[in-house]
This record gives sequence, structure tokens and C-alpha cells, in this order.
Amino acid sequence: MPAFSNRRVAQIRPQYAEAFRCIGAECEDTCCNGWTVSIDKNTFEKYQTIPDSSLYPIMQERLVRIETDASDLQFAKIKTASDEACPFWGADRLCSIQKEHGAEYLSLTCAHYPRPIKTIDNEAERTLLLSCPEAARLVLLHPQLVSDGTTNAPYPRLPLPATEKLHGETPLVYFWPIRQFVVLLLKDRSYPIWQRLFLLGMFCRRLEELTSAREIGFIPRLFNEYAEMISTGKLRGTLDAIPPQTAKQLGAIIALVEQQRISSPRKNQRFHECIQDFACGIQYQTGLTAIDLTPHYAEAYARYYRPWAEQQGPLLENYLLNYVFGHLFPFSSPGPEQGMHAYREFLILCCNYVLIRGLMVGMAGHYRSLFDTTHAIKLIQSFVKAFEHNPLHVDQMMSLLERNRMNHTNGIAALLRDVAPESPA
Repeated sequence: MPAFSNRRVAQIRPQYAEAFRCIGAECEDTCCNGWTVSIDKNTFEKYQTIPDSSLYPIMQERLVRIETDASDLQFAKIKTASDEACPFWGADRLCSIQKEHGAEYLSLTCAHYPRPIKTIDNEAERTLLLSCPEAARLVLLHPQLVSDGTTNAPYPRLPLPATEKLHGETPLVYFWPIRQFVVLLLKDRSYPIWQRLFLLGMFCRRLEELTSAREIGFIPRLFNEYAEMISTGKLRGTLDAIPPQTAKQLGAIIALVEQQRISSPRKNQRFHECIQDFACGIQYQTGLTAIDLTPHYAEAYARYYRPWAEQQGPLLENYLLNYVFGHLFPFSSPGPEQGMHAYREFLILCCNYVLIRGLMVGMAGHYRSLFDTTHAIKLIQSFVKAFEHNPLHVDQMMSLLERNRMNHTNGIAALLRDVAPESPA
């Protein structure tokens, strides 16, 4: 990633990944099941010279070269069936390769998981993948995930450029101030989370419009307008007046879950159990519509989810912050299109949040007073494993929003708005 300007603003970087420690066989899930394991070129070549052992026949049979569009990072893969764990995963729930030959024989994928590395301004930055249960606990239960002076900090302002005709630039020149702005907004507890996300969506939509029009020089003006608007609370009355559309929200949640269930080629038993709990909590039955189920969903929210959520620490806030760091939000991963689709990146984050919160509401309705952080962490961990590690689901989510005309302001408001128990329909 190129170096960025505007160094006068805070360079907010995640620091919590270093605290992660794998708990091995103690883990309630495994990173050795549920997806294809990629093998980098160096590791593949190392495996060709591995000493003769009980693992050698398995490597000969299950290690497969990727013939089309292979890269040094994804040079080969370990062949598994759709419901099968990695063949090197032993009965003791540990990696046979690491046990027999040491950690230096692990592929980059296995060695780094769940701590992916992003390079920003020539510095490595690690976050945590919440598909790992222990990483999910560390992130979601952290009382102060971002602790470098961001709580109650003022929103920054950018100096306006001498000319707004910047040629050949992209929004990446404003990477650091935009990251600082996003983190401050997501931590701004003077707004409920759904309003923070709605405001973020408005900002990302305008950012993408300026980017598409190649009007990069107008970004500081946009940035300052939103910083002023949010810090002074000019839109609070408008946001509070947005009516709930609970049936529409619930219908989208059910459609997204059903879409994932049909299209996912691999089983995720933990996520399936969460879906079953959600279905029980809203009293789902075949043939019932979202309108039929809305009273049960609203009751689960009012009686069980909301009281629980009000007593929790920043669990969902931490999920959002970790997502921002891990996905370089709203710029996405490096590539020719990086920084060009801020609103699309927001829509992905929005759908993830809506699904997690909605499923959590149903689960709270099922477990009632017994619902706790253990259930919430199980849901988020299994959701991330099912959704965030499968690019196919992103395209499906975007198609569903477009078909139902929910990718614009009114639809996003319907998705994000907290349930209002006094008027659930």
C-alpha cells in the first residue's frame, strides 16, 4: 500500500492482536475444518522434501497444485470433501505436521491464522479474525479495544487544498484522517450504534460519489461537513424520527440467512445451531411470513435482548472496530480498485451487523434470561466463519439488497433502525 499524506492526524492502529494465544485442543471449534487450506509455494516445495513418515502418503494424495491463476501465496491446496476436516488434523485436535516436524513446516495460512497482516505505510499491522473462538473472546469482550486517546476525542478537521482539482489522486491520500473519523464515529456513544452506522453510510455514499466523479479535492470539504454535523448533533432529531420497519428488517434477515444456508457448500454446525435458536426465538414455522413473525421478534428484542445489551460492554462496537481494521474499511484490500467503492464496503458491513444483531435477538428470545455473552460469541464467531470467509456471500448480499431496493437511504434505515417495541409492525 502506498504512503499516505495528512500525517498530522492520529495514525490509529490496532494493538490487541499481540495478546492472542492459541488454546489448541481446548478450543470449542477448529480452524482445520470448514474451508479450503491454501499452501504457499515455499511450503509446497518444503513438503516435497519432507522426511519419510506416516504423513508422506497423505501429502502425496491430498496436496494439489492450483493450475489456474496460481500465485506464490496460493500455490496449492489441501484437498478435502465439503464436510471433512484437514487430513492432518489429528484425533487429539492438534496438527500432525506441526507435531512431527515443527511450526516451521506450517503454511503461511496456518502459521498466521487468526492474525492476518496488512502493510500500511510500510509497517505491518495485525488484527484478529473472529472466526477463531479465542480471538473472538479477546476482541468482543475487551473493555477498551482502541485505547489511544479516541474516547471523547474531537472529530478532526482537514485543511482545504489550494485547488480542488487534484489529478491522478485517489481517496487513499486521506487514509489516516478517514480511519480516524470512522473509529471516532463508531466509538461515539452519544449516538446509538444503528445511528452511528447510518451516519457512516451517508458519509461513505458521498465519498464514493466524489471518487467516481474524480473530485478527490472535494473530500476535505465533505470530511469537515460531516465532522461538524456529527459533533454538533444537527441530525439527532431527524435520526430519532426515523420510523421502525421491523417486518421489512426481519424479512431481510430471514432471506439472507436462507440464502447462506442454500448456497454454502460446507457445513458449519455451530452457525446452524445459532440459526435454529433464532428460529425458535421468533417462533418460526414454514408458511409464516415476516409480518406474522414480527410480534415475536419485537417481543424478544424488548424483553430479553435489549435489557441484556444495555448491561454489556462494547461487544458489537468491538466487532465493528475490528472489522474496520481488518478490512481497511472503507478502502478494502489493496488492488486497482482500492478506495473506489466506499459505499459498497459500507453495505457489506451494514449487512453483517444487521444479521448478527437480528440473529442475536432471536437467540435471546429462545434462551430468555439465560442468554449471555457465551451465546453472543458463538454466534459472531460462527457467523464470521460462514460469511466473511466466503466472497460468494458478499455478491449474494449485494444482489438481495438491490433486488429489494434496500441499498439506498430508506432501505438502509429500515435495516439498521432498532426495533421499537411499542410499534413493532
